[in-house]
Amino acid sequence: FNSQIDDWKKETSIFGKQLLGKENICLLIEDTNGNLFGCYVEKIIDKIATFIEDENSFVFSLRSNGRFEKNT
Repeated sequence: FNSQIDDWKKETSIFGKQLLGKENICLLIEDTNGNLFGCYVEKIIDKIATFIEDENSFVFSLRSNGRFEKNT
């Protein structure tokens, strides 16, 4: 899914609909600042635009693009 090509408007985006019925999802997101992060959801996604109770889900950061100081 590319938000610059695909429809990303809240009212018309198909992104959420494409996740419905899926489980064990890993999303990777790279923003325009070069940050790379994502999340993992184990449970079946049965609704969109709402909180999903999943004790095994988590978020992560792979590249923070300088937001954290590096230890020398």
